Amino acid sequence: MKTVFAISFLVLFCSTIAFAQQKNPAKNYFPDVPLIDQDGKMHRFYSDLQDGKVVIISSFHSDCKTIGPPMMASLRKVQQSLAGRATEFNIISISVDPVADTPAKEKAFASMYKPGPGWYFLTGENANVDLVLRKLGMYVARVEDHTSILIVGNV
Repeated sequence: MKTVFAISFLVLFCSTIAFAQQKNPAKNYFPDVPLIDQDGKMHRFYSDLQDGKVVIISSFHSDCKTIGPPMMASLRKVQQSLAGRATEFNIISISVDPVADTPAKEKAFASMYKPGPGWYFLTGENANVDLVLRKLGMYVARVEDHTSILIVGNV
């Protein structure tokens, strides 16, 4: 009888865990690694920046002179047009060159576009940045190859 009870408890416990994981598959998919914004503040990628928000995600590097400037200017217009709903969304711009793009360098770059609250220019440890970029399909071997594609959605 104890064996049947133990097996039943184990099955129920595992089912509860599986159900909880299925309830929010995004939490299991997106890395919750720490990244650093242009102000030097740490944010967990999933729980701090995505959970409960509509997000617009882009990749960049602060030395880009081609697609970066017009893309950032367009994101600024988007942020301005959504100003009344600022608490509902985040713009997440992730550097493809985390070694060169320090928070201070990102702050100088970001200042050209006058980002409002909720726009994060992110960098961090190489491994964390690469993990996030790979999950998003935005990883590039050469910084000049960063994409101009935006990801828009919510979890």
